[in-house]
Amino acid sequence: METVVSLLAGLVVGASATRVHPRVDGGIALSAATGALGGLIGAALWAPRLAPSLADSLLAAAALTGAAGGAVLAVAAGIAWNAWRRRTAS
Repeated sequence: METVVSLLAGLVVGASATRVHPRVDGGIALSAATGALGGLIGAALWAPRLAPSLADSLLAAAALTGAAGGAVLAVAAGIAWNAWRRRTAS
């Protein structure tokens, strides 16, 4: 259950976090895919350490860290995609 929650939180937050500026917007497919992957990575890295401060709720920690990981990875992928696209367009 924690895996699904972190994947969905990363997907939703990652897909919407890249819409804030054209330089970080890599498109909905790239943002959703990297957001979901970032959600899984974020939950795997940080959820067990964050759970004790959230009343020992691993589900809440998975949702929070999945959203943070999804946002970070989706924005990083959007920046990289736009930099690559600008470099190859010339």
